[in-house]
Amino acid sequence: MNAAYLPIKLVMVALLLLGAGCEPLHRDLEPVWGEMDNRDTVVSASLDGTIRKFDPQGNLLWTYENELLAGASTNGVIDVAVDPGGFVYGVSHHTERVIKLDASGEVVWYSQLELSGRQMRGVAVDPDGNVYIAANADGVIKLNSSGDEEWHFDDHDGQTFNVVFGADGHLYSASSDNTTRRHNAETGAEVASFSTPDSARAISVHPDGTVYVGCDDNTIYLFDTDGDLIETFDRHVGDIYRIALHPDGYFVSSSRDETVRRVDGDLDEAWRYSDLIDRQQGVAVLPGGEVYIGGRDNLVQKLDADGGLIWTADDHTASIHGIAAHPGRYDTFPDAWHD
Repeated sequence: MNAAYLPIKLVMVALLLLGAGCEPLHRDLEPVWGEMDNRDTVVSASLDGTIRKFDPQGNLLWTYENELLAGASTNGVIDVAVDPGGFVYGVSHHTERVIKLDASGEVVWYSQLELSGRQMRGVAVDPDGNVYIAANADGVIKLNSSGDEEWHFDDHDGQTFNVVFGADGHLYSASSDNTTRRHNAETGAEVASFSTPDSARAISVHPDGTVYVGCDDNTIYLFDTDGDLIETFDRHVGDIYRIALHPDGYFVSSSRDETVRRVDGDLDEAWRYSDLIDRQQGVAVLPGGEVYIGGRDNLVQKLDADGGLIWTADDHTASIHGIAAHPGRYDTFPDAWHD
């Protein structure tokens, strides 16, 4: 981009932001590079229309709330992702918008999508800043690092609940059609399919190729890289919402049964946190083993590595559907965990 053109572009964007009736479908704002240390911070997405960021001690660092993510319950934020640079990616529930914020909560860009299903479920980001969206009835959508659509996969026969970018370089999507698909991230083409007896809702992919799929039959299925079933964990008594992997060989899962559980590599349950009043729909695990959770009780909570409560933040005023911790998901950015 011509250097002389950049100030003109910023002035034009500022004028558009002040305009009363001509909001553009896509904004591209230059990122603000801060000096904030993001390690072990957590970002939460809520149906109150906000994205909030908390430090490791539970102090609120910032709140993002404006017209891009309207505050009505049907227009709230349904999921968030964080990359190792501290950038935050959020998707709204019904406004069909995808937003990128920097580590200080300032807008980098947003994209306005046109969806037939008018509902998004999940978001993921890859190491190059490309963004992937679980778009419910519209399948899976990829945006490039500037927020422009690259491809659209619509071969799922049901709702698309979740997306994860794996350290193996593939994208994975989970659907109510009882399948989890592995995609070529460059083209969206299906590479493999993993079948389960019920709707697939939660996904994690270990860097060794093991695929974890959580389903509405209360079971977590483990597949090898070829798609063959290895084993299952079936001690939950409700739909599986999220699975967070740790490089030490265990995972933490959240469920409709109002529990969060740590399950060791041999699939023995190490601990269960059940001091909850509603289901937990977001979970993230830190390199040190601490766990962040958020759910329909409107709370963000931090647990220690043994499942004990450290703190609770009650800043949100509606259900929390997404939790993302810096430096990002282990199954997407494993190298960032060892910096």
